[in-house]
Amino acid sequence: MHLAESLSGAVAGFSRWKVRSHRVPGPRQDPDGFAAALGEIVAREGIDRLIPTCEEGFWGARTPSLPALLETRARLARVHHKGRFVRWAQEVGLAVPETRLAEDRDQLAAAIGALGGPERVVVKPAWSRFATNAHVQPDAQTLAGIAPTVDDPWVVQAFVPGPIACTWGVAHGGRLTVHTAYRAAFTAGAGSSVHFEWLDDPQILDWVRAFAAGTGWTGQLAFDFVLTGAGPVAIECNPRLTSGVHLLRDGRALLAALTDPEAELVTPAAGASAQVMAGMLLYGLPRAARRGEMGAWWRAFRSAREVSWDRRDPLPFVLQPLAIVGVFARAARVGEGLLDATTWDIRWNGEGEGGEGESGGGR
Repeated sequence: MHLAESLSGAVAGFSRWKVRSHRVPGPRQDPDGFAAALGEIVAREGIDRLIPTCEEGFWGARTPSLPALLETRARLARVHHKGRFVRWAQEVGLAVPETRLAEDRDQLAAAIGALGGPERVVVKPAWSRFATNAHVQPDAQTLAGIAPTVDDPWVVQAFVPGPIACTWGVAHGGRLTVHTAYRAAFTAGAGSSVHFEWLDDPQILDWVRAFAAGTGWTGQLAFDFVLTGAGPVAIECNPRLTSGVHLLRDGRALLAALTDPEAELVTPAAGASAQVMAGMLLYGLPRAARRGEMGAWWRAFRSAREVSWDRRDPLPFVLQPLAIVGVFARAARVGEGLLDATTWDIRWNGEGEGGEGESGGGR
């Protein structure tokens, strides 16, 4: 296993299982240099397959010759954009909330009015991650600070009450080979989960399978759902690796599912759970204390394994503070919050997407 990373001190770089770590330019700051560096590594090391771990894959999709588990950039844009994803899911015949695109303040006001007013909507950027700037039932002061543009569009989505569940999976030509699902009970900020417990829900699996088959998807797919009495309703899609991978412990089966289109479906073992311990302490614990949920937090904390701990490979866990310090340093240097700083060099907000005539949001 070779690793390529633009952030120094990445946890995986301390692993004994890697063959070599490679430092590459940040794709957002130097997309051409990033693609060239990956191409050189692939040729020099004889790499068979690149597996993106976050939005660096969207930048890598600019270079179709790279042997990556990726859709085309236009199709990635179609699901990464929160309005276009809804429209595509509707075309496949799947449950999603009514969603409208806003590219200026007049469109924002009209969309909110059409969906029943601020108390009945969620407003969020069309290009975003970790629920950054997602406003549920926003007040007038919040709405006054939102100014959508053509280059920075927002979506207005009908608010669907209920618990949130998240998934991660892999498909080849529309056939699902990996599926994980978990409740978003403890998060860092509004949307990034730090605790994961396998949710074996056949309705969620059916929804994901139907989307993969209906779109002929090849690559990674992750969804956020609201669980309702009528079944799961998908509110957005992340076409990349997400935390659901932490629930899978059989590395050989996962590797086969990532690379073999004929592999059997891989799912977590019954009762599988995991956590980001630092996230549970820094974010989950204070929130549980405020909400009077300390009992639930303690049960979750004591029962789940730390995602970076492996007694055969302890250094990623032991040296994890070095990576955390690196993210704090970056946040201070670039003037962003911690969550935003983790994706400062890789996040993709549709820059130079082009292709396939896709525009606008779900209606």
